[in-house]
Amino acid sequence: MSTDIRLSTAFLDHPKTVKLERRLGPQGIKNLIALWLWCRIHRPCGTLTGMDVEDIEIAARWGGDPGVFVNE
Repeated sequence: MSTDIRLSTAFLDHPKTVKLERRLGPQGIKNLIALWLWCRIHRPCGTLTGMDVEDIEIAARWGGDPGVFVNE
């Protein structure tokens, strides 16, 4: 099992990343990376089938209002 993920050097400048940060703040970026790390261990194929919004936000360590991380 791999113990790392790869992140593009252009990640912070990508329009989707900029939009996420504008909507959720820097914490949103941290939560996205937390979700990717969780997936690397628990869902290495990247499929979140069977997970509801709450499950995904728990995996992402989202502490804001319920549903906001997934729906933004």
